[in-house]
Amino acid sequence: MPTTIGKTYYTEYSDYSDYTKDNITENELIYKEESIRYKWYFEEKVGLGYYTDIDNLNNNEYVDYNDWIYGEFSSWTDIIPLDKEGRILEEKIAYKYAFMEKIRYIHFSNLQGSNGYIRFPEIEVYENNNKLKYTVYCEKCNDDFPMYIANNIYNENYSYVENGGYFRIDLGDYFYPNDIKIKLYLYDTGGVPKTYKITLTKNEILDEELLSKEFTDYRAVNTLDNVMLNEIGANDLNIVNGKFESFSETDKYIKPTKTLLVTEVKKYRFKDMMYNIYTYIKTYAEDYHEYLDNYTKDPNNFITLYRYKYRDKIIVPENILIDTYEFNLDEYIDSTDEYKIVGDFDIYKNNNYEMKIIFKELQIPFNLQVQITENEITHEVDNDDINENIEENKSSNEKETIEDDIKKGKITEDIYNDNLNIILENEKITDDILLDDFSAIEKNVFLENKQTNIIEDIKENIENENKQNIKYDEYLNHNNQNIIIKEKNDKPNNTNNENKHNRKIKLSLIFIAVTSTIFLNKRSN
Repeated sequence: MPTTIGKTYYTEYSDYSDYTKDNITENELIYKEESIRYKWYFEEKVGLGYYTDIDNLNNNEYVDYNDWIYGEFSSWTDIIPLDKEGRILEEKIAYKYAFMEKIRYIHFSNLQGSNGYIRFPEIEVYENNNKLKYTVYCEKCNDDFPMYIANNIYNENYSYVENGGYFRIDLGDYFYPNDIKIKLYLYDTGGVPKTYKITLTKNEILDEELLSKEFTDYRAVNTLDNVMLNEIGANDLNIVNGKFESFSETDKYIKPTKTLLVTEVKKYRFKDMMYNIYTYIKTYAEDYHEYLDNYTKDPNNFITLYRYKYRDKIIVPENILIDTYEFNLDEYIDSTDEYKIVGDFDIYKNNNYEMKIIFKELQIPFNLQVQITENEITHEVDNDDINENIEENKSSNEKETIEDDIKKGKITEDIYNDNLNIILENEKITDDILLDDFSAIEKNVFLENKQTNIIEDIKENIENENKQNIKYDEYLNHNNQNIIIKEKNDKPNNTNNENKHNRKIKLSLIFIAVTSTIFLNKRSN
């Protein structure tokens, strides 16, 4: 196969393609143009609110120092706040207090009175100013003692306890000792000192005393109208095992007692300037752009797009040498797309032919040099007898008929002169080959050789009848190299009927040539 060496021609570039993300390598046929497209946005200032902490802002957060307000006061604290520009500081005195834990039971023990008894016409218990109801458990008391000491009658003598006796009041709930007050009404006409011990507890057990104290009353009365009253508060008792709750705090002054601890403290609070914190919210436009009016480019958000222009090329030798009948012009030409060869040449006539190739918008001339050795023999055949393929299936029967006629000797002397003239006319035998003074032997040798070649070729074609068809003109050329065959395309197109007619004529010529040669042979002998 020939190597394509020649001049390179290029078409004009095409229009640009649409932009694409596909990145194709640029080469001699592809021109690439890049375009960087960015995301574009516009910013809107948005306030985030007023804040005092402006030292630890997030990214894209800013302080407007011209836009500020005072915030709310902080909570009160014992710690003196640090000084800060614009800070407003306030102070006050507060009170921390803690109550002794609550009690429920009031115990009366170590009871002693005149005449073997101690008498209590009435006993009242108050939480602050609220009189409380209670129940009574009593040892060595008269039967109705619990009822009489709580019937709101102060001048009767129906409730007593033997010396050494004991009773306990259950308040039914828990109360702070500091809020408890006992009103104890006592009636005794004797001069013996009256004694009693009061104990406050959380539980029924007397030994778990929180507050306790023993009292002695030396007074005596002659009538019930002069009943003795003793008001006893929890703070009149002694702390035995009292526990205090956690401290609370108040701005109001509280007087401390045994059962209420109070501490005075200095408190501080402050308020600071609050500055407007703002940010910018980016609103992006759709897609990527090279430029967008009234928008800001985001340099970190981009893509690269590409568009291309394409062209084709063809390599054409300035001179193409054809030195054989078997050739393909496409083997001499290298192209990236289809092309068309335009021009006339005769493959059976050695000459230089001016041809051209139409390739896109290009028209490229080249020289086609036909230089085939066989063409140097000057014999020609008529143009009507070239450039047709003999159809194998149709010619096979006619060839067999010729062979049979030859074998059977179906040749008459009457057709000798006519057939011989046809042979000579069609083969264009010159005076140099067949002269008038040729002897019969010379003629016989010449035609015998022709006969032998033709018959052998016919037999070979019959044996290969299923193979591809061969051109009639190639067949003649094979048997007579004095014939020049022209390119197939030089012959005008014929209809099917004309092609069939021509093939019949050519077959007839073969038949005549063969039979005439045989007849001449016989006559010469």
